Amino acid sequence: MPEGRRMAVITWTTDFGTSDPYAGDMKGAALAVNEAIRFVDLTHDVAPGDVRGAAWILAKSFDRFPVGTCHAAIVDPGVGSERRGLAARAGGYFFVGPDNGILSAALAAAGDAEVREVSIRHVDAPRRGTTFDGRDVFAPAAARLVTGVPLHEFGPEVHDAIALPPFEPVRDGDGWSVEIARVDRFGNLVTVAGESFLRREWPDDWRSLEVDAGGRRVSGVRLAYADVAPGAPLLSIGGSGTLEVSVREGSAAGALGLRAGDRVRIVRPGPQRPG
Repeated sequence: MPEGRRMAVITWTTDFGTSDPYAGDMKGAALAVNEAIRFVDLTHDVAPGDVRGAAWILAKSFDRFPVGTCHAAIVDPGVGSERRGLAARAGGYFFVGPDNGILSAALAAAGDAEVREVSIRHVDAPRRGTTFDGRDVFAPAAARLVTGVPLHEFGPEVHDAIALPPFEPVRDGDGWSVEIARVDRFGNLVTVAGESFLRREWPDDWRSLEVDAGGRRVSGVRLAYADVAPGAPLLSIGGSGTLEVSVREGSAAGALGLRAGDRVRIVRPGPQRPG
């Protein structure tokens, strides 16, 4: 690579899985534009159609990459419909994906976003079908962005892109109602309550907080799973920097009967609830 030239990086966040050729086909379409692109798979295992779960993953991961990276997020139940495709720049990063809210949390976190419409007339797609915009629209668009094609060439500016409800705790009496953003493959319940939020709300005793989850009360934010006995539930700050409910050597989702989209409640330390 010539001195001073930035590595071209594209990340992928999809619900395509890895048993089909879809993820590989997208990469091939991008390489047809620029053979020097480096790819990083954030995940291809988003639950089918889970736009909100994908939006969370992208928002928590995009800024771990070098400035100039393009993040392609394709979970697209509306593929083939009149929904728009989007290309955006925010915080020094590029983003491409359908206009269904999948980019909204990341763009809000990055700030000062410029968003453009991407349509099939702006990409080369000699074999374009009606249900694979990931390959035929978004992969070529991402490759062009990291290759240096100006964002304004993709289409008209968009000021009304779909935005999902924010990932934020909601005041609930003397506590906070908190969404479970996702359940990871270990069964950990990843909530939207960031460590910074906990420290701000309870500066003196945030590690002593308790969470009502699935009919059980879990106490104390631990430093490690080993702080509790095998099979016991615990609270921790996970890799996303947010509060997680876990079970040591087990699945909190299975033990507590909770899933993404459900809510738990954060409360101050207090007596156990009856029953």
